[in-house]
Amino acid sequence: MKPLGSTLATGLAAVMQKARGLLAANQPMAARKLLKDALTSNPRNLDLLIQYLTLLHASGDYQEVIDQSNDVVIVRGLPPFMMVGILELRALSLFRMKQVDPACAALDAALKLMPDNPKLLSHLAGILVYIHKDFEALDVMSRSLKLSPNDPQILVNMSHALRNLNRSEEALAYAMRASELAIQDDNIKLSLATVFSDLGKFEQSNRLAQEVLDRNRLHPRALAILAGAEIENPGKYAEAIEKALKKQDIRPPQRKTLLFTKANMLLKLKQDDQAFENLKQAHRAMDHQFDYARHRQINDMLIHTYTREFFEGRRDFGDEAARPIFIVGMPRSGTTLLEQMLGNHPEVYGAGELSYMVRHEGLMISQADDIGRISGEIKSLDRTIVKRHAEEVWSNMQRHSPSHRFILDKLPHNFQRLGLIRLLFPHAKIIHAIRDPLDVSLSIYQLPMSEGHAYSNDLASFGQYLNEYTRLMKHWYDVFGNDIYSHVYEAFVADPEKGMRDLLNHLQLPWDDRCLQTDNEGRSVKTFSKAQVRAPVTTTAVHKWERYERHLRPLINVAGPAIAFHAEKLASKSAS
Repeated sequence: MKPLGSTLATGLAAVMQKARGLLAANQPMAARKLLKDALTSNPRNLDLLIQYLTLLHASGDYQEVIDQSNDVVIVRGLPPFMMVGILELRALSLFRMKQVDPACAALDAALKLMPDNPKLLSHLAGILVYIHKDFEALDVMSRSLKLSPNDPQILVNMSHALRNLNRSEEALAYAMRASELAIQDDNIKLSLATVFSDLGKFEQSNRLAQEVLDRNRLHPRALAILAGAEIENPGKYAEAIEKALKKQDIRPPQRKTLLFTKANMLLKLKQDDQAFENLKQAHRAMDHQFDYARHRQINDMLIHTYTREFFEGRRDFGDEAARPIFIVGMPRSGTTLLEQMLGNHPEVYGAGELSYMVRHEGLMISQADDIGRISGEIKSLDRTIVKRHAEEVWSNMQRHSPSHRFILDKLPHNFQRLGLIRLLFPHAKIIHAIRDPLDVSLSIYQLPMSEGHAYSNDLASFGQYLNEYTRLMKHWYDVFGNDIYSHVYEAFVADPEKGMRDLLNHLQLPWDDRCLQTDNEGRSVKTFSKAQVRAPVTTTAVHKWERYERHLRPLINVAGPAIAFHAEKLASKSAS
């Protein structure tokens, strides 16, 4: 007769083997139920717990991973390799839930147990890339690669970090190496597809997505990549998308991706009514909520705090020697195109969308619920604090390219931070990218934007947001006057050379013919504009909204101030 412990171990091994078989048969929900039932009967079995957490993470149930691991991670005396496995899954799930600091804390705890674990180092580097600490990420990645030089995921993360720094040739080399090694890993292949598309290598990107689709014909991300790239036969993937949407185990993020993919496919097929119905469903599937009342209160605070009188008393604050350039405005206003062209100037380095201002805003000013308190904190910032933060931001920006005189940051929503930017950098160059708000809203509404753009989930609320953006920008013009350069998209694409000459004159830079080039193959573009900005400048994207006027009517009915502001700026630019 077998000992009880031996029989129990044999039974659990059989359960885990059966769960693996269910996963191989593409039955994740059945595998999850099997493991959950076994864990309920054997709550102290750590092997079983790790298998269950692994499955939860693979299924996208990140909050459940966090909840299930809460009690375990505070237990002392567990075998290090088991604790590291639990902490790793916890960290990755926290990161997926956008809880960056707790994710880093979990990884730090795991690294204390296994400081030379290449996977843990790679995960940490991936988070550092996400929060734009690219130089720190490269240091961590180098350690990881020395320990495990042929790990495809580590190579992918290294490629992501390098492309963020526009070190394109190096990024491609790592991506190609990872591609050779990742024979069967769909997630790595699709990460590589993203790297290739960001670098303008669309053929390689589509090939990798097709390899994934050949193995799993209903893979949501692969379908999204290939359907988005399809031009000649827009409906090619329609049947597969419909089948994927009907799968019982489809996760909310996958459903959202497919709904946006289907909607844009239908727009290409000119089935606009169905397309907008799918867009409504896609936006309802977004799990982000926008607090419009608080947003308006914050704008009120910014307007009442950053006045002409505020800056009159702080003329000698900040770093007077720094020369950053900030492109601000609504997303989809031509900011990426402008950065790509202006970044061709030998004195300007286009660093992409940087997070330094966001991070230092959080360090200098608390994110208090009491908005009046925030205003008081801004007014109480002294010269020493402001200068120190200015020097730190500029030092970080210069690390992207020490040889360039100007470093360009094109994070669009820095339009909310123009007061802080001017406080830190009295001589910063500010370019306001302006585009027809109806074309902007159409473009944003078609895309699965991140949670920071939750204002776009409802068209009427979106119109109110555009008005608030306009109200705040009018205030900045009142305070800073002609120090803000108005770059109007429609005027620029009508005559790119005149527009670029006017801009370079404003920046006090000499003319350079390279500023008219757009075919910057190899330079990284991580925004949704990655294909458009590499094409010649045309007027084809002007007034696209007119075809969809009936569908955009809820926004048009409330966005009068934003529409009038754009018309005023366009008329002024056309007359100059």
